[in-house]
Amino acid sequence: YLFLILPNLHDFPMLVLAFAVPFICVGTLTVQPRFYLGMLLTIVNTSSFISIQGAYDADFMSFANSNLAGPMGLLFAFVWTLVARPFGSELAAKRLTRFSWQDIVGMTEPANLAEHRHLGVQMLDRLMQHLPRLAMTGQDTGAALREVRVGLNLLDLLAYAPRAQGNAQALLRQVVAEVGAYFKACLKAGKRLPAPSGLLMTLDRARRTLDAHSQDDRETRLHLLHALSGLRLALLPGVEFVGGGELEEPLPHGIDGAPL
Repeated sequence: YLFLILPNLHDFPMLVLAFAVPFICVGTLTVQPRFYLGMLLTIVNTSSFISIQGAYDADFMSFANSNLAGPMGLLFAFVWTLVARPFGSELAAKRLTRFSWQDIVGMTEPANLAEHRHLGVQMLDRLMQHLPRLAMTGQDTGAALREVRVGLNLLDLLAYAPRAQGNAQALLRQVVAEVGAYFKACLKAGKRLPAPSGLLMTLDRARRTLDAHSQDDRETRLHLLHALSGLRLALLPGVEFVGGGELEEPLPHGIDGAPL
């Protein structure tokens, strides 16, 4: 157009007709989502590079230089994005993991229930940013989901623990404190640590104590048991948690060794 067609046009109607053919086709394709970005760039760049003026003045070397600079810049940006994206996503995923741990620690510190629930909402919001980055870097998303599950179960414990009676309430507060201490240790180490056996034992003691207080409010007890079971499963994934009271006496055996 710049070096062949435009030099042979001498009036405005011919100029309109010359540009109508490509621009009508490009404009038609622009409304289709799969062609939108490419056609939009074509329209903008073509209009800018042609640079219609009152007098014809075109320098091929200047034209080639400016038009080659654009594609080369786009190619460099594309390659650099492919190289740098995994590192950026991995770094962002690590930061979001640490923020989730900090939110869980915040839930275990003294505050009112509204502030704790705000931290829970914040965790869910971060999860929506966290999962795509974990998927981009090929990491397991299960750990992030379990941490959100820890936070939600903590919210249930904090909401219903004040209704528990006596020793059960003290054990529930101990569970909350030990969960906070565990995630503080993860923050200090900079990595996920195995759940400490003391925390798991406290969870089991709290559950058995709630089982023993069957005279308490049934709804409160049920919510607390669900929260304790959810915490246990989130902190120790892949291990079956079967409820039960104190360990039973072994059954007597017969002469052949089989239980009677």
